[in-house]
Amino acid sequence: MIHLAVELKLPGMTFEYALNRTKQSDKNQAFHLIQSFAKGEVSHEEAHRIGIELADRLLQGKFSYIVATHTDRGHPHNHIIFLRR
Repeated sequence: MIHLAVELKLPGMTFEYALNRTKQSDKNQAFHLIQSFAKGEVSHEEAHRIGIELADRLLQGKFSYIVATHTDRGHPHNHIIFLRR
C-alpha cells in the first residue's frame, strides 16, 4: 500500500519539483522514517492508516510525503519518506 500526500494527477512531477528546489549543497534532500509494529499488533490496513496519521501530525502539511506499508514480512511496517522544501 502506498499513500501519496501530493497532487494525485502529477505526484512524480510534484516530488521532482520539490527536490529541484532543495539546495544542491544540502546533504539531506529527503528523510526516511520507519515505523514498525509487532507481529499481530495491527493489520496491514491499520498500520497504513496509522502511518498516514503519524505523517500528517509530524509534517503538519509542510512537506510532501509517501507512506509505503510493507506486507511482505512477518510484521507490518511503514516507510515514510518526505522531501525538504
